[in-house]
Amino acid sequence: MVSNIGSSGISVDGLISGLDSSSIIEQLVAIQSKRILTLESQQAEETSKIGLFQQLQALALGVRTASDTLKNPLTFNKNTATSSNQDILTVTATENAAVGTNTITIEQLATNNQFVSNRFRNADDSSGVSGILTLTVGEGASAIKTEITLTNSNNSFAEIREAINNSGAKARASVVQVDSSDVPFRLVINAEDPGTAGAFTVAFGNSSFLSTETNEAAGAGAGTDTATIDDGDGSTFAFTSARPIPGSTPTVKLDAVTIAEKLATPTISGIRNDDANGNLEDKTIFYYKVTAIDSSGETVGSEIVSQNTGDGGGDQSNILTIGRVANNTDLTYKIYWSYTADFSDSIVGGTVVDPGTDIVANPTVTFTHTLDGEAEVTPITPGASPTTATQGYTIDFDTGTVRFNDTQAEAVRLTYQHGGLDFQESQTAQDAILKLGTGSTSFSITKNSNTITDLFEGVTINLVKADKTAPITISVATDTADVTGSVNKFLDALNKVNAFIEEQSFFDVDTGDTGALIGDPNVFTIRNRISSIVTSAVTTIVAGKIRSIGEIGVTINPETGNFFLDSSRFSGILNDTPDEVRDLFAALGNATDIDISVAAFSSDTKTSSLTGYSVSITRAAARAEIIGAQNISGGLAQDETLTIVSENTTSVIALKSGASALSVVSDISSALLGVGIKNVIANFDSSTGKITLRTKEFGSDQTFKVTSSVASGTARSTGLGATTANTERIYIGVDVAGTINGESATGTGQILVGSTNNTNTDGLKLQVTVSASSLLAQGANQGSVVVSRGIGAQMEEFLAFLTDETQEGAIQSAISQSNGRIDDFKEAIEEANERAQRERERLVNEFAQLEQALGTLQTTSSFLTSQLKQLEANAHAFAARAGRRR
Repeated sequence: MVSNIGSSGISVDGLISGLDSSSIIEQLVAIQSKRILTLESQQAEETSKIGLFQQLQALALGVRTASDTLKNPLTFNKNTATSSNQDILTVTATENAAVGTNTITIEQLATNNQFVSNRFRNADDSSGVSGILTLTVGEGASAIKTEITLTNSNNSFAEIREAINNSGAKARASVVQVDSSDVPFRLVINAEDPGTAGAFTVAFGNSSFLSTETNEAAGAGAGTDTATIDDGDGSTFAFTSARPIPGSTPTVKLDAVTIAEKLATPTISGIRNDDANGNLEDKTIFYYKVTAIDSSGETVGSEIVSQNTGDGGGDQSNILTIGRVANNTDLTYKIYWSYTADFSDSIVGGTVVDPGTDIVANPTVTFTHTLDGEAEVTPITPGASPTTATQGYTIDFDTGTVRFNDTQAEAVRLTYQHGGLDFQESQTAQDAILKLGTGSTSFSITKNSNTITDLFEGVTINLVKADKTAPITISVATDTADVTGSVNKFLDALNKVNAFIEEQSFFDVDTGDTGALIGDPNVFTIRNRISSIVTSAVTTIVAGKIRSIGEIGVTINPETGNFFLDSSRFSGILNDTPDEVRDLFAALGNATDIDISVAAFSSDTKTSSLTGYSVSITRAAARAEIIGAQNISGGLAQDETLTIVSENTTSVIALKSGASALSVVSDISSALLGVGIKNVIANFDSSTGKITLRTKEFGSDQTFKVTSSVASGTARSTGLGATTANTERIYIGVDVAGTINGESATGTGQILVGSTNNTNTDGLKLQVTVSASSLLAQGANQGSVVVSRGIGAQMEEFLAFLTDETQEGAIQSAISQSNGRIDDFKEAIEEANERAQRERERLVNEFAQLEQALGTLQTTSSFLTSQLKQLEANAHAFAARAGRRR
């Protein structure tokens, strides 16, 4: 037999007693260990319950997610919008859009005003211009001008682009590569805003973007001085297709004396090549201007403007302006040219003239050559007329020259001007024109953008293409499919919870089998609360409106308890009464006063009665604001410097005498934005002639400071300063103040929030827009607000509590209880095991003592037996000896 050694180290093997002591001990201990098995079984049941409650929690979270969707009022305001032709017009609708249809015809799309420069080779090339570049948006008194100073240190095309983009002007410039030629780039300026409201003009200096080169040469004595612009390379299309080519160096010849490398763009040969390559574009204008000054100081000037309005075709014109600029003396010029039958010439405002005709300039005359269609200018044949002309200009299309003939014998100075930028309008600004409706009752609407958001509330229309013959139908409808889907998800999630509880709480009367959660009070609480929320009427909805789920087509299966939605019936009800369906499910706050709105409320806010919570406002919110003390409708009468400080940022604005009121506002606004001050805005009230500074937001955290170099009492000043010049004034906003339901509330800006621990209004947040003047007129009583929780809102709040691990809802309570019992069982099992171990050790010791006692008895028995046998042997021996003696 295998020996058994107890924890005492004593071997109990039954060698003496012959007993199976180990088996006897285990059987005796097992009798006492039956309670451990019971405890372990109960512990396993509690562990299983935790798993089941965790499954229930997951299912409840599904209901909570679906409830959260129905809790949101915007879920029920979703609309769909469709266009009958999306190639012409696309449309979207928000929850604010009105259901219905409208017909629109797009007669014209809105376009952004656009200007393009001459071509140039590289963005880093100098434009050759310097002076003031002015961008003007708008017209008249409302025009906003932005001036950009260009010098030789910042006049490359790339630098001009950056200067425009950083200027604050409502226009954006970019360098665009139009082709792969040697001179592929243009500077393009686009209006930031489409339509005529964004239209702008570009000006440089007084009128043009011409660069100037000047040189003097001696006259030819008694002969005729001849000034020639000549690039040395003839071109048939020298002026009919002229355009500037930056980077080239033409040659100026004055009385056979060449002035080399004095002039910049353009070259006639480059122009010719551009034309031959088909690179000419519409609306390209190029300027040549030559001025000769004789010794008497009298000046004769001319300008040739060459325009190409099509690639090698279309109407083309050469314009010459001729005249003395020193005085009004009449001058007679003879102009020579050669032309085809389609080449006509006329004095502007006059009649067609022939070559060599005397033209009187008093003091100037403008002469136009017009080339029609595809006709080409025929090169002039050298002859007596051009070469012997004594006073005037000869246009030589063969050699690409303009020759100025002056009968004066004195020295002359030649000034050559050429276009370095020469911005030309490439796209006019125009508004979108729509026709609303059809037939005789239709009418036109003008919009300054192709994205229209203010025609129908809640509807955004994107104009794609104009087509006067294609009326487009815009339809807005309630998105019933989306809402129906949301309600079905909610009901499906409820059915899953119901099915799970049914499965875990069943009782089979025939077999006596039960679910694991039968009789659990937490499950009973969950089932009853969910059923109560879904089947009860919403008490904050007035009688006569939809108040229960059964009124929207939801039925309950009497056998399974599952919910079912009649989608067809529901869609009809949703179309007819969308607000009532929303109120049935959503969390809503409704105010009776137009100046009060419910911004939000928390789970701590109690649902109100139908009469709601009264609102009392004792102080209206206000912005930080200063209204100028002076009328400046006539403009500033003196220079004035304003220093405005906001959010630890300072802006110093230097205003000039004579600036208009709108210019002052523009300068202030630009300066504030320039340093990052975005919360202070400037406005001009034309009815009072005064300027206002104020913060965008309301409340005591809105503040700014103003210092003016001019006292506020100074006539035609901004009036924004203090009564004493150079004295700082501070302006602070005001927070709203009041109570809700007679309970305390805290105001921040226009927001009034019920205080923490309020009995009813804790977390109720109201937006109060009433002004101080209106409050004074109306009084403190600002009506009431009703806090309503529909089915979705009630369910979401209940399940939020139910499933939140930080709360003690039914599920968390059940899990906590089971965890507590598991801990109790664990402790009891440990104690029982300890008792069983102690019992085992006691039995082992007792059996060991038994064996030991038996061993001792056995030893004694053996000794006595041995002694008895010895005595018997001794007796026999004694008897034997005694017998022999006899």
